[in-house]
Amino acid sequence: MKTQDDVHPVVEGTRGLSRREILKLSGFVMAGAALPPLAGCKGGGPAATSDTACLKTIPQKDLEVDIFGPATIGNIRLKNRIIRSATTIHDIDDRGLAGPGLMRTYKETAEGGIGCFITGMKDGGMLLNDFRYRDENAEAFKKVPDLFHSYNVPVLQQISHEGRQEGLGLPTDFRVTNLTPGQIESLIDQYVDATAKCQSLGFDGVQMHCAHGYLLSEFLAPSLDERTDDWGGSTEKRFKTVREIFERARKRVGPDFALWAKINAYDFQDGGMRVEEAAKIARMLQDVGCDCVEISSGIGMDGFATIRVRELPIEAILEWSPRLEGKGDLTRKAMSWILPFMVKTYGPLGSFNVCQAREIKQSVDIPVIVVGGLRTLEDMKNVYRLGAADFVSLGRPLLTEPDFVNKLKTQDGYASQCVECGYCIISLSRMPAECFMGELPV
Repeated sequence: MKTQDDVHPVVEGTRGLSRREILKLSGFVMAGAALPPLAGCKGGGPAATSDTACLKTIPQKDLEVDIFGPATIGNIRLKNRIIRSATTIHDIDDRGLAGPGLMRTYKETAEGGIGCFITGMKDGGMLLNDFRYRDENAEAFKKVPDLFHSYNVPVLQQISHEGRQEGLGLPTDFRVTNLTPGQIESLIDQYVDATAKCQSLGFDGVQMHCAHGYLLSEFLAPSLDERTDDWGGSTEKRFKTVREIFERARKRVGPDFALWAKINAYDFQDGGMRVEEAAKIARMLQDVGCDCVEISSGIGMDGFATIRVRELPIEAILEWSPRLEGKGDLTRKAMSWILPFMVKTYGPLGSFNVCQAREIKQSVDIPVIVVGGLRTLEDMKNVYRLGAADFVSLGRPLLTEPDFVNKLKTQDGYASQCVECGYCIISLSRMPAECFMGELPV
């Protein structure tokens, strides 16, 4: 098995020192919340790439596509085909209730023309490893779906457990491989109970977070789930936990409550998730009653893969990493030098999941959503021209401009003002997420 020292280059001028020794000399073990180790241990299989070759085969670029017309996903009716992808703001109180800033963000985004809204996994008190919801606060929690419904916008709560990535991405000792069957059964019950709670609060559905290296993604990923019992091994066994959640949740909430899933089409780990297996998982989700699947990519161990950045946000990491708080200038200077060797970034910046979504869509009959690098109306129209998905979803563009959808509709050629800096995700370790446009606040 490869170690971290085997797979990372040594820094120029420190030949003979391992990466671990370099970090020790810097007086710092790891940089940045959401910046975990960047390579896995399990080998096998070629490295993944963000294949965008299909974008060169877009048919009839002048073909009219009605993105702003009404559409349906199961029993949910949307005013258009643009969805707000689950993007954690993390502005909640100790009860899990949305703070004033988060409610304002919700209101502005609902007014901004979105067709459907999925709440971030840490927004709403339903994060299973930090479960804050209590029935005595139910009426206060209902304010979120009530707000969206007042704008005729359906809303789903994302249900997740951070698993090994608890604490903004830094690995913990919590591993799928180490769970007992009894612990897995208990986790399944937690997912089902949270789903039922969301139904009682008035949400239109839930989205199970099976992507980005969190708990359910860890079960599904061949490079992360190394179990040898009924909960690991083959794709079917690795899917067992997800299957049990969907089957039991469907029995609990009935046929009309929406059950969606977010999955990875691929990650960048050796022997990790690849689109062929993701398509198989999407079919399995369809078979267990999933109404819709959203296609994303990447896990925390990859680095900046789930979101793409124009350049490594070193300044933001040095400013906001809790592991650098109180460190001296020498340590910070050393880290500014070392970070580029520690943290991987990936390209392209635009439409980086579209071609993989098209492969998955060909395998299922349920609606497919694609997220990732969609910044213009033309980007979104190309998704439909290619037959890659039925809906598109957006994260950072709506953090930058809550009224982005209305601007797309009313201003020809409008493009998102997001500068792909990544500061928003780094800031989560210290404050609710917001758009910084690549500059630290004064």
